[in-house]
Amino acid sequence: MTVRDQRGLIGKALIIWLLILAIIVLGILDTVSIATTRFHIADLAAQAAQDGANAYRDGSGTQGAEKKACEAARSALAVSDPTIKLTSCLVNRDSNELTITVRKTANTIAAARIGFLERYTIVEDTETAGPSTL
Repeated sequence: MTVRDQRGLIGKALIIWLLILAIIVLGILDTVSIATTRFHIADLAAQAAQDGANAYRDGSGTQGAEKKACEAARSALAVSDPTIKLTSCLVNRDSNELTITVRKTANTIAAARIGFLERYTIVEDTETAGPSTL
């Protein structure tokens, strides 16, 4: 084997390692985006559930109190982040607790464009809250 046969191997190896590094960096960025979206909607869902439970307590015993509670939760979410969708809203009449389920798609670079990873970009959270005691 001569030196002439070895020409270009370092360049090819460098390109392969740069591609591997780029894939790893994209994976890390998408993972961080999904994690921050998960924490973000959990926080906003907890606050919206609390607002809805308080609205139910204030209107308890009136016609449409459950609907008003869900509307209060929906409007709290719309003010905080309009991209979050309220998918479920249930009121427990015995404990005056409101349970909501919210969904949001995380902003990712690659995961949303790769078919089998797309399901991980849809983040869903369920929160239950009772009315505040103050």
